[in-house]
Amino acid sequence: EDLAHLVKGNTRDTTPIEFGAHQAILVVDDEAKNTLPRELRDGIVLTIYESKGLEFDDILIYNFFKHSQASKEWRVVTSFLEELVKTVNKSKSRERKSENLVVLNPDVLQQKGRPRALTFEKHLHKLLDTDLKQLYTAVTRARVNVWIFDEDTEKRAPMFEYFKELHLVKILDGEGTDKDNKGKGFMETSTPEQWKQAGDKHMNQNQYKLAAKCYKKANKTRLEKLAKAFITSEDAAREANTSVKKSKLYLKAGAQFLYCKAMEQAVRCFQNAHENKFAAITLEKFGRFEEASEQYKKVPDLDSATHCLEQVGQYRRAIHLRVDNNQFSEAVDCLHRYQNLVKTFEVEGQAVPDILVENKPREEYSENNLWLRLAELQHSEGKMEDFHKTVANVTDKQKKIPLLKKLEFWKEAAELLHDDGAEEQRKEAVHLMMRSGQLDTALVYAKEGFFKPLRAAIHISMATECNNDLKVKENFTAAQEIYGELGDRHGQALATLLLGQRTKDLKQLREANKLFDDPDSPHLPGQLESFVAIAELFRNKLMLLDDCSDFIKNIIGLGQKFIQILYGGKNKQWQNYVEFYGLELDVTRQKLTWYPHQHPLYEKIQKHDVAAKYYTVDVIEAVKVLTRYTLESIKELTKGVRRSLQQLIEQRAQKITCKIFHEELKCDQTSCKNQHNYHSNKDTDRAAVLNLLILNVELDNNLFQAADMLERCGMAEMKTILLEESNWKSVERLLEFLVPSRPYPDPDIEQVLKFVATIGNSKETLAQVERYFRFRWVDVNTHIEPMVMVRSTCWVTKAVFWSSLLQLKIDVQKEVIRFESQISQKLTNRSPENLSSLGLYLSEAEPGGQQQMHFAGSLFMQSFNEISCSGDMHKSTNLFIEMMNLIGQCGQGTRLPSSDLEYIIF
Repeated sequence: EDLAHLVKGNTRDTTPIEFGAHQAILVVDDEAKNTLPRELRDGIVLTIYESKGLEFDDILIYNFFKHSQASKEWRVVTSFLEELVKTVNKSKSRERKSENLVVLNPDVLQQKGRPRALTFEKHLHKLLDTDLKQLYTAVTRARVNVWIFDEDTEKRAPMFEYFKELHLVKILDGEGTDKDNKGKGFMETSTPEQWKQAGDKHMNQNQYKLAAKCYKKANKTRLEKLAKAFITSEDAAREANTSVKKSKLYLKAGAQFLYCKAMEQAVRCFQNAHENKFAAITLEKFGRFEEASEQYKKVPDLDSATHCLEQVGQYRRAIHLRVDNNQFSEAVDCLHRYQNLVKTFEVEGQAVPDILVENKPREEYSENNLWLRLAELQHSEGKMEDFHKTVANVTDKQKKIPLLKKLEFWKEAAELLHDDGAEEQRKEAVHLMMRSGQLDTALVYAKEGFFKPLRAAIHISMATECNNDLKVKENFTAAQEIYGELGDRHGQALATLLLGQRTKDLKQLREANKLFDDPDSPHLPGQLESFVAIAELFRNKLMLLDDCSDFIKNIIGLGQKFIQILYGGKNKQWQNYVEFYGLELDVTRQKLTWYPHQHPLYEKIQKHDVAAKYYTVDVIEAVKVLTRYTLESIKELTKGVRRSLQQLIEQRAQKITCKIFHEELKCDQTSCKNQHNYHSNKDTDRAAVLNLLILNVELDNNLFQAADMLERCGMAEMKTILLEESNWKSVERLLEFLVPSRPYPDPDIEQVLKFVATIGNSKETLAQVERYFRFRWVDVNTHIEPMVMVRSTCWVTKAVFWSSLLQLKIDVQKEVIRFESQISQKLTNRSPENLSSLGLYLSEAEPGGQQQMHFAGSLFMQSFNEISCSGDMHKSTNLFIEMMNLIGQCGQGTRLPSSDLEYIIF
């Protein structure tokens, strides 16, 4: 009843309650808003928080104290009021009344029923601080009048008393009026226009709920719906990003905006709802075609996207969109529509619009180019029937050729090149026909164009692929004749080599080798291949001495040079050599390609599928393959050469009379290869054997040089292809031949010295002998023989002897000193008896010095030095006797130190 009086004033009770556009009812929170009487809900109702920043003429603060979180805390206001009264009364007593603007009833403190005061304590009354701020916000929302209504008499009492005593408010009596109010209540009415203006104001302030209520009061349905659309959009924004409800709310808001013709907002909501199609349709409906196209792309709906672009003349973009999505046929249709549209303007004599001129499709989008791209796509998808139909649509034959070549339709590309091309194109047609295996047609094309080098190459390919011996010979012979006419020695050599290989004709192979060995421009891989082919003929036969010598002097050297060129960089010579094996270099991709029909020589190197048209290999990998092939070829050749040399040695050895037999002594004929009769022992036979042994050593020296080259080129792992432990046997056989380990009477010293001089003339032999001694002393990584065989008296005696005799660059003295220093560190605490059992002894210490440990080989060195340097035979003999005694004590023969010592040291 009090509320009705407050709202209506003195108006009749039957008058419906209305509120004006410039009035608002403020409550504490949403919960309080829900308890608001039905009569008040028709007005503008806000929480105090929502009212921040807003202003109204009239404000009704409803049940603020009732819904306040503070309760007894409000009595602090009473305490404040009492202090204020005391202060005012004191001021009056001092007659400073004129300075005090506050007028208070001095008897207020004696009134009955007033609230009991509560002393303020900051830490206990924090709630009051918050609520006072809320009250301040609510009061300051009003421009003219503030109406306060509260049903909680106890909680409101302190503040009401304060307002009343300070004369800040007017108190309505029970009838809802007072003498100053003149019957006026809170209720007020506004015109529809005023409500619309208020709604516009709230819309501008993003107060969409207030705006919706105002527009409803103004009967502005569309504006009300627009405000509600904003409300729905805000509700959606508050939902979690992954929420289904969020998308639904945005979709609803988009529909609401669309109804209100608010396109921008509708599109934004559809996008937020991930409904790109609705966004696109909206944009298209309002004529925003380019933006609509972007939305259609996201759907995706390319038909609609390109249609929108065409609507605004953006044909270039429309075609580009089709092409980006591999829709080449549709792109052609779009191109046709553009061309027809332009043609219509031209036929009608009208200027072509600038938008069409500016958006003319680029040349890359020409009809032929679009068909070619479609054909390539169809080929990749295996749609061969469609592919051929599409290629037929291409009217420019020259544009077909690159695609046909790329997709390996070499025959079809060759036909087009041959029919319509110039000389260079017709020459390319020959290559493509060869590549496709159409050798007969390629030969016809080559004859028509007078391409002699190509004719020769075709004859070689035809001969290689043919099984008819007569036709093989005819084709190789034809190639030889053509290359001969052209003066191409290397081409002629290749034809001769292949003919010799096919017919197993040694004469042809020797001729090929001769042609490859061009003084002006030797062809290393060609020479190598001819040597390999010649050796192949002697696989099961004895090779002639001249051939063995020729192979040793050439084959490994050729292989070394070839490999060095392979790893030396891609110069002209490198390219010629890889092309010899049929490898074509793609500089851009750094790949090598081999076409079996066009270049058959690589076939024996690379295993391949017969049906494959070509093979592509990385440059580095191809170089490794060629290197391995070269090394394996050399290895097979050396095996054949070594086998033939051994047979030749045995044949010659059988002509030499055994010296033991000659002296009428008993010889073990099971191991001796010499004659055991009294035929004359010719020096020429022994010299021949020596030369064969030297050739064998030179062969191994060349192999080791090649292995060193491989290591320098970073291919140490390939050394094992060439080298084996047996490579050292050639040196051992040579040394055994000169100074046999088996004793025999009457040695021919003069002949030995003559043989030594012969060896001295072979640098390769001396180098290998020196390498052999260094290996036996230093190289402990091979683990071929037990360590007991190295660092021994045997090695020292042999090394001293042979290095002196052959002038080898081996410092035996230095190696002995280093070895003795090593064993001294290991065996310092051994007794002399234990040392002698190991073939070791301690020298007498110099005054102030330490004893030095020596081994038997050291005594030999001292003995040898005394003879060779000072000529002191007596001292030398004593040292030699000491060595023999030491050897006798350890019982190890000439092999010192013993295996026990080696175990201790190593």
